[in-house]
Amino acid sequence: MTEEYLLGTNDEELERLRFQHEVWRTETERLWSLANFREGQTLLDLAAGPGLATVDLAGIVGASGRVVALDASPKYTDLLRRHVADAGIANIEVRTGDVYECDYGSACFDGVFIRWLFCFLTDHESIVKKSATALKPGGTLVAFDYFNYLAVDLEPSGDRFRYIFKRIQQSFVDAGGDLYVGGKLPLLLKNNDFVVEEIVPVCRAARPGSDVWAWVTRFLQTYLPGLVDKGYISQRELEEFRNEWQERETDGVSFFFSPPMLGIVATRK
Repeated sequence: MTEEYLLGTNDEELERLRFQHEVWRTETERLWSLANFREGQTLLDLAAGPGLATVDLAGIVGASGRVVALDASPKYTDLLRRHVADAGIANIEVRTGDVYECDYGSACFDGVFIRWLFCFLTDHESIVKKSATALKPGGTLVAFDYFNYLAVDLEPSGDRFRYIFKRIQQSFVDAGGDLYVGGKLPLLLKNNDFVVEEIVPVCRAARPGSDVWAWVTRFLQTYLPGLVDKGYISQRELEEFRNEWQERETDGVSFFFSPPMLGIVATRK
């Protein structure tokens, strides 16, 4: 995890992450509520990125609580440290480190939050085990990640849309990721000292002009040029898809279902 992120850490990606956080805020906060994250707790935000969720969690736990944000990107952790200092937030600790290699601590957290991390990883079980060790008995893990990614669909049906998303899926697989990982996590958690309390399917239908449509559009704008550079699609295929996508935004009938995700709440035995 020490190499450059698959999606990068440039300014365009940072803005996309900020927008993404707002788009899925309601679903994320519902999972935190189901996990009973609350004032006074100590929480770990694993692979926190620029700390968008970290800051929200710090508001939940309050002055008597603490949130530790861990991420491998020095750019993101430096950005969060500056924000914490500038805003005078006293209950956030920022750590820079690899999620595989860092010592999270032993029985020191009431909760662990892991959003859109497992989909980038090859070794899921080691992170589950490290999280179990870090949690106090009765502590809660919240995971939010992709499941059955290619169930994403555009209507009226489009072969070019399906082809592009298949190439996206393949690029994740080749990089060691797994966009179906959400479905594997409940059993993995059960086998590693957790009781799975909640499994929450997350999928939304979207039309042009909606925040979810814009979320997917921003991802495609930032990610697809890299697929051309890596040989997954041709420049011609990219231009044809862009033209079709623009047409869909104005045809008055198009809609799609977002890539499915799962939210999972599990308690440490």
